[in-house]
Amino acid sequence: YYSTVSACREADVEVEEQTDTDLDKVFIGQLMDKVRPFIKMVKKSSILTSYVDDEKLNYPHLKRSLRLDVKTRWNSSHRMLTTFIKFRPIITKLYTNKWSIPITKIQRTKLQYLELSSDDWTTLSTLETVLAPFYHATKIMSGSQYPTIGIAFYLLRELKEFLDNDDGDDILLKSLKSLLHAQILKYFDHDKEQYDLLKVHAYFDPIGFHIFTNSEKSSIERE
Repeated sequence: YYSTVSACREADVEVEEQTDTDLDKVFIGQLMDKVRPFIKMVKKSSILTSYVDDEKLNYPHLKRSLRLDVKTRWNSSHRMLTTFIKFRPIITKLYTNKWSIPITKIQRTKLQYLELSSDDWTTLSTLETVLAPFYHATKIMSGSQYPTIGIAFYLLRELKEFLDNDDGDDILLKSLKSLLHAQILKYFDHDKEQYDLLKVHAYFDPIGFHIFTNSEKSSIERE
């Protein structure tokens, strides 16, 4: 992937910043299209499931099983990636031993196609990192006895601050934050009427009120 981008640049093809982000978006999509089918394949094959379960005995800290996500829920994707990454030693060994595992030729060919490179694993770890705050935010909301607009607005602002702050981040992490930030803006800020209504309701919640600046409070009070 990165060698392709470099080749384009060396060929004097203009690759603008937004285009780089689009390429990362495509790359992430292709990578997830390897992770999900791999998990499905293991779950559907009794032989592969047995192999993974047997290997898991060598890692007492692994209490979970491989799990699929709900594509539209970022917190769900985070849980899937967290577990998948913990299984890396087992998955890597499965790839290495695929020729000695008694599976069909079709399954073996599919495993070859789904095999992950070192760069792929690095990207998955970065993706897990950037999705972690969304997982924790969802956990806070679902775990609250009385989830309120104030809590939701507070968490939304925290997420936006996390995505806005890219000091010390590498290129990939910055790009992923940019992609997620665009989605946050799309579903919240770009609908001004909805966002203003959210702010007004948060203003009357003690938690929400606490995070507003004085100028924001004055602006809401004038409305």
